[in-house]
Amino acid sequence: MGTLVHRRRLTLILLVALSACSPAPVAPTPALTLPLPTRPPTWTPTVAATATSQATPIATRTLTPPVTPDTMQVVVAENNAFSIQIPANWKVTQSTRRVEGSSVYEVKYFAAVGPGDPPQPGVIIFYEWPSSLEVTNDNAWESAFALTTLVIKSCAVQLGQEKLPVDFGSEPAFGVEYVDSCGAAGLMTGAVHNGVNYGALFEAPAPYFGDWFPTLHDILVSITFGR
Repeated sequence: MGTLVHRRRLTLILLVALSACSPAPVAPTPALTLPLPTRPPTWTPTVAATATSQATPIATRTLTPPVTPDTMQVVVAENNAFSIQIPANWKVTQSTRRVEGSSVYEVKYFAAVGPGDPPQPGVIIFYEWPSSLEVTNDNAWESAFALTTLVIKSCAVQLGQEKLPVDFGSEPAFGVEYVDSCGAAGLMTGAVHNGVNYGALFEAPAPYFGDWFPTLHDILVSITFGR
């Protein structure tokens, strides 16, 4: 009996020692208190359709129900990069973002946002960014996420755990849901078409994401790459 007790004590001491000597786990991105998006079982449509940047933080606002979407209209991005259907009362912006790091380049982006005080539902598509690593339809969403946190969004982003199949501009790609610290929830995806990298965010105020899902889904399936 004494030998058995001694062995149990020794085992306990070894476990404590190993626990104390183990490297501390890498701290994950702090969890946000926002709910994950509410959506149908899949984002997959049935019809195809390294740097730093300073950004101005978005002030905290009281969320109100977003404006009801208008009828859809077709908009063609500059140089026929893609076409997209968005509500006619959404504001469209097309420009570039400068990225500075080991190299300096500009990322083209297209943004369409609902009317009213932010946050409102919207979509951002950014494209033609270079990468030192091979980007494919399988991992384009990861590159899109890296670029998003650098030059697209000024709010901390927390990704969901599930990798979702997404048909983005007729490319069989993948995406992931997210919430951010400014009160938005949405889907982030990426694809490669004819050697051009594309990334996209489809989002709405987190409490109303489920209400806006049908509209955001219609926008996603409407996208067609033009070159």
